[in-house]
Amino acid sequence: MALQVAGGTEVHLRQVDPAAPSGHPAQATDPTGHRHAWVFTGDLTGISVSDTRPGQPGWTLTGQATDFVAGATTVSSVHLDWTPALVAATSDAEGTPVAGPAIAPRMQVPTSSGLAEPGATLASTPAGSGLGTQNVSAAMALWIPDTALTGIYTSTLTLTLISP
Repeated sequence: MALQVAGGTEVHLRQVDPAAPSGHPAQATDPTGHRHAWVFTGDLTGISVSDTRPGQPGWTLTGQATDFVAGATTVSSVHLDWTPALVAATSDAEGTPVAGPAIAPRMQVPTSSGLAEPGATLASTPAGSGLGTQNVSAAMALWIPDTALTGIYTSTLTLTLISP
């Protein structure tokens, strides 16, 4: 079983037009409807899982992000979300892989831990499944509080492939 990440894979998040409602949305917990966030979006691509093990025990691919840092300013990764997708399986793939559930940012869903906690599932296959190569991706969005300083923020996304 192997996790493959295309060389040089980076997710570049670009700001959504702040004039659009989706680019400067209201925070879910603010009853006044005041818009508290700037939204940046991008795509995680170039990820594949190859499994040639007999018995097909299944696998789970998860992710966790570090906080975003620009100089002395930090934005928590609880504000980072993703919507996983299965891109394409190779012709040798068998079974029923499943994309993980969408994870919302905390500024949108107050109980969400975004991608700050380990265990956010990008994709998985049940036991008896997953033979071959499956390509996966995720649409990602970062909601930055509108009080955060302007800058170039960086974070590290760690992917973990496990099997029972």
